[in-house]
Amino acid sequence: MRTLFTSSRRACLAFVIAALALCRGPAFAHDGVDEQLAALSARIAQSPSDPALLVRRADLYRAGGHWTEALADLDRAATLDPSATVTELLRAQVHLDAGIWTEASAAATRVLARQRNHQGAFLIRGRARARLGMAREAADDLTRALDTRPLPDIYLERARLLAPLGRDGAAEALAGLDAGIVRLGPVATLELEAIDIEVRLQRYDAALQRVDRLAAQAVRKESWHARRAAILEQAGRRSEARIAYQAALGAATANPRGAHQSRASRALIEEIRASLARLDGGTAASPHVLTRNR
Repeated sequence: MRTLFTSSRRACLAFVIAALALCRGPAFAHDGVDEQLAALSARIAQSPSDPALLVRRADLYRAGGHWTEALADLDRAATLDPSATVTELLRAQVHLDAGIWTEASAAATRVLARQRNHQGAFLIRGRARARLGMAREAADDLTRALDTRPLPDIYLERARLLAPLGRDGAAEALAGLDAGIVRLGPVATLELEAIDIEVRLQRYDAALQRVDRLAAQAVRKESWHARRAAILEQAGRRSEARIAYQAALGAATANPRGAHQSRASRALIEEIRASLARLDGGTAASPHVLTRNR
């Protein structure tokens, strides 16, 4: 019986660890969650002393937004096996999903007291601290999470925490994005975030260099020409911006027959023409014109 219990427990804990590996954000609905809950409840009725089953059911409750039920199962599981780190990790995730940031941070800290390099705990605590307004501490936690699991979304989260912290914070955000690009390769989302920060810092030449590098790798050039033009316009280099907008318009309308008829392409063409009209009319640029790639 002991062997069977251990096998079942390990299987269920593996399920929960996999489910928490990316430390999901807001709760979401599973297909057939009611059926899964009913099946698990039946198994728990037969094996009420199996903490792994309780942890698995708690994760299903969490996924459905049933925070009270999830925490009740975790309390029971912790009583049965106080040493199980996964129980406390899931508690932290439940609190995070429920918007109870202080408790999420505290539970993640307890996990880290047991496993000091736990990536999931650093990620949960970082996200909780971010919501508590502790941007610097949150960024430090995300850095620790990246040490063991470099994911583009975490690099973005960290950059968005650091960028508002003055010019030094923005410079640190850029350095972190570049580190992610070196580690992961030319991830478009990281490159685009870096361009936006360069523009906010009025480092226009650096932003243009990034755009040119991405444009050289792209099959379709029009959106990159348009982005380049928008940056030049914000920099006050109106004649260069006009040339870039014209290049963007030429690329957008020179696609194979029918390709420029997509909704996104038509919208881009309209924006480019509006930008050219604005330049010809001598009006100031909107700070958000064409600053995001399509």
